[in-house]
Order: sequence, then C-alpha cells, then structure tokens
Amino acid sequence: MIKYLKDIGCINVERLLVLKGKEAGLADCEIYILLLIYTLSQLNKQFITPSLLMNYSSLSSKELDQILEHLLEKKWIYNQNGTIRLNHFVERLLEGK
Repeated sequence: MIKYLKDIGCINVERLLVLKGKEAGLADCEIYILLLIYTLSQLNKQFITPSLLMNYSSLSSKELDQILEHLLEKKWIYNQNGTIRLNHFVERLLEGK
C-alpha cells in the first residue's frame, strides 16, 4: 500500500524526511546524506558508494565516513556488497514515535 501511495504521488519522501528527520532522531548532516542516497537510488544508480556520495557533497571523506557510520548504527542504511542501500526507509519515516 505504501509503495502504491508513493508511486501515485501521495507521499513525497523528500519532504517527509525534511519534516520528520529531527523527530526520527537524525542530525541535519544525516538527513542530507539520506536525501542524497534516496535521490541517487531514484535515478537508478546501481552502485551507491561513499566515493559516489563524495562527488555530490562538500564533506570530507572523514566527515562522510562518520555520518555513514552513524546511519549504519541507527539502521537507516545497510551495506550490500560494498554499496549503500536504504533500510525500510519510507516505512520508518511514516511510522510514529
């Protein structure tokens, strides 16, 4: 049902993340990186890696590594054979605290 609502435009994931990110316990830089990962995945980028994220960010590699580590610990993303994937992203945004 969530996929259907998202596909027909009833759910704007980007806006939802911006509006509910703080409530979900995310820092601004984490929200930015999640937005970037989500956007790249919507553009059908097959391999989202830290080096690809560096191309679209002004963060240093150390800063990006720390942010990705936090997102991994919070289980917002996961590593699948060296690529970054979102972990039940839309569902987590839609659920309440």
